[in-house]
Amino acid sequence: MKLPPPTHHKVVDGPRRDDYPPELLQQWKRDNEPSEGIEALESAGLTDEILEKVLEQVVAKAGPTREIEVSLSAGLMATSMEAAVTGDLETLYQILDINEHLRARQQVAVADIRNTGTLAVSIATVDLWLVLGDPERPAHFTLMGRNDFPIQNPVLSHRLQDGDAVSWLTKMETIIDMVAGAKAAGLDVVGIRARVRLATGEEVESQLMTWVEPS
Repeated sequence: MKLPPPTHHKVVDGPRRDDYPPELLQQWKRDNEPSEGIEALESAGLTDEILEKVLEQVVAKAGPTREIEVSLSAGLMATSMEAAVTGDLETLYQILDINEHLRARQQVAVADIRNTGTLAVSIATVDLWLVLGDPERPAHFTLMGRNDFPIQNPVLSHRLQDGDAVSWLTKMETIIDMVAGAKAAGLDVVGIRARVRLATGEEVESQLMTWVEPS
């Protein structure tokens, strides 16, 4: 039997989970249970089909959402088309120190973009930004529109359906050159972020990946 997609789970258990704390869900449960207990619902004619319709109505009231999550990691090209993510830069360099033969592989920064909402989104640009100075009040220096892997990276703009994900690769040597240029200008590089702009104009950033000098 093919089950319907878990639409209500996307709202309650997805990126908006903070809007639905356990206390609120428990209160909804108490407010909608008969005083005689949950068993009374069965005798009142509550079926799985009715319950499913009620959940659909709750989701409809919440409305569709356009949300993406962006993460940035270091990695190595595993094949000519795919990268293996290793974690942050410190972890990457530790792996290379232990496995000298892997140094022949192309080092990359991998921006993973996942559609966690209930609407399709269109990715307009993917940029990497150097974060300079105080991470609490940072300045930025960007490599805008750079595409080191025109075959592997998606053609922009790229439409991403709900639940789908895509990766954007950038050569680590490109970032190292960027950092060298910033330092030559007397700037202190704290880390790197990926920033994704949607066709709607909305922008989403990854968490900071701390900069570590190559070993």
